[in-house]
Amino acid sequence: MTKITISTLEYPISISIPSPPLLITTFTQVSKPEGYVAGETVTGAVALNIAPGTHPIDTIGIQLEIKGFEKTYWTETDSTNNNGSSGSSTNTRYYGGNVDFFKPVVPLGAGKPGQLGPGQYQFGFSFQLPPSLPPSLEIQDGGGDYCCVRYQLQGRVGKKGML
Repeated sequence: MTKITISTLEYPISISIPSPPLLITTFTQVSKPEGYVAGETVTGAVALNIAPGTHPIDTIGIQLEIKGFEKTYWTETDSTNNNGSSGSSTNTRYYGGNVDFFKPVVPLGAGKPGQLGPGQYQFGFSFQLPPSLPPSLEIQDGGGDYCCVRYQLQGRVGKKGML
């Protein structure tokens, strides 16, 4: 069976208001880093570290953002021979696209607003992958053509007053 590989992103944030700057680091771990199969349940945790000396943070919630996306890039080249003239011409066209096809958000820590002071926090999560998701894939040829299907998880802290 083809696997869905989920990459996790370590996400340091530096916010300059209020003083002193806040330093928040989130790290997301999944229970099966080797990959999942569509339809399986993904479990893991988001670890949150708020540096000592940081003022308490008024949050609007903590969430896990899940993203499944595809990227494609390719070229098509046509060569024409100019009848009777010396030489030929080449026309190269470039194509590409990005599509986000899976973007659920999972609230963590009961999804409630609150205040977090300096310290280390851990928020567990569990969600089921839809059975129709395509497997992870990455193909690149020597001519610059490329396609991929990837999945990413990222923990986010929503802070009051921030966009």
